[in-house]
Amino acid sequence: MNADRILSLPLPWVEGQDGSQDVVISSRIRLARNLERYPFVNRASGEDRKSVLETVRQAIESEPLFRECVWCNLCEMDALSKWLLVERRLMSPAFLKGCPERVLVLDARGIVSVMVNEEDHLRLQVLLGRMALCETLRIASAIDRSLYCLGFAFDPEFGFLTSCPTNVGTGLRASAMLHLPALKMSKAMPEIIAQSGRLGLVVRGAYGEGTASAGSLYQVSNQVTLGLTREELAEKVEAVSSRLVEQEARARETLLDGRQGLEDRIWRAWGTCFTHGAWGYRKRWKAFPC
Repeated sequence: MNADRILSLPLPWVEGQDGSQDVVISSRIRLARNLERYPFVNRASGEDRKSVLETVRQAIESEPLFRECVWCNLCEMDALSKWLLVERRLMSPAFLKGCPERVLVLDARGIVSVMVNEEDHLRLQVLLGRMALCETLRIASAIDRSLYCLGFAFDPEFGFLTSCPTNVGTGLRASAMLHLPALKMSKAMPEIIAQSGRLGLVVRGAYGEGTASAGSLYQVSNQVTLGLTREELAEKVEAVSSRLVEQEARARETLLDGRQGLEDRIWRAWGTCFTHGAWGYRKRWKAFPC
C-alpha cells in the first residue's frame, strides 16, 4: 500500500449531506474488542500477537461483509503513506507506533477500518459524513456481530474487557467532529468543554486524545462506556453535538452583526500571513547560492 493507492481510495466522510454540513464534518463509532484466548496487546508476546493477527485474518476473509477489503501491513509502508492514513482518519495517530504485528484493514467504500493490535486486539471504526451516529452505530453493530466467532473477552458484570479501564463496558466511543470557529473566536470553548465534562462527554482535537484543536475542529465524544447501552451513548453524543450546532449558528450571527470588527480581524490575519510568508521567502532566497 503506497501513497498513490491510498489517495485513490474513496473518502465518503468528507461529503456532508445535510443542512448542518458546514458545522458537522463527520460521525464516527469505534468499538474496542479483545480476543479472550490471548493477553492484551501490551502484555502479549510477539507470537501471541501473530496468532491474533492470523485468527483475525481468517475470520475477516471468511466474512461476506469484508468481501472487498485492503490489507495494510504498517511495517511495510513508508512514513508518508502511514501519515496519509492518519490524516484521512482511517487509523489513529497511536497506531503509527507500536508492535511489528500491526495491520490495518480497509473496506473498499472507505467507511470501515479495522486496526489489529493497536491498544486492543481490534479497533473497529465506522466513519460517515454529516450527523449520522445512529446509522454509523447500525453498521458498526453489524460488523461487531459478524466477528463474534472470534470469541471476544466479556464479563457478565462489566461487559467487554479492554486494556484501558475507561473503555470497559460497551467498548464504544461515539464521536462527532464539528467545525466551531465562531464559538472559538467568542472564547466560549473553555466553558463548553467544562460543561461537556459534567455531562460525561469530552471535547478534544480532531484526532482525539492527546491532540490539539487545529482550524477550530473539535471532536465531541463520550467519556463513559460503562452503565449505558450503545444506543444511549450515541444518542447522548448526538444530542449535545446538535446543541453545539445551534450555538455555533447563533455565535456566527453575532459575529456578523459586528461585521466591521470581523473584517478587521480577517485582514489583520491575512496581512500577518503575507508578511511572514514574504519574509520567509526573502530569507530562503538570500540563503540560496547564486
